[in-house]
Amino acid sequence: HEFTGLQQPPQSPDLIPVYNHWDVVEQELLAMDGAEAVKSGWTRTSEERFPHLVKSMT
Repeated sequence: HEFTGLQQPPQSPDLIPVYNHWDVVEQELLAMDGAEAVKSGWTRTSEERFPHLVKSMT
């Protein structure tokens, strides 16, 4: 997956999808350890999930 970064204030509501996605990544962290878990959580996320994360901003 390739994403373009955006400049957002630290407490921007636009960051809510990132927080929502961390719930998914957290499940990987609980099952695995360290950096490998974080990498796996992000790379195993299906592209279909991202529109749902965007909708969660509204």
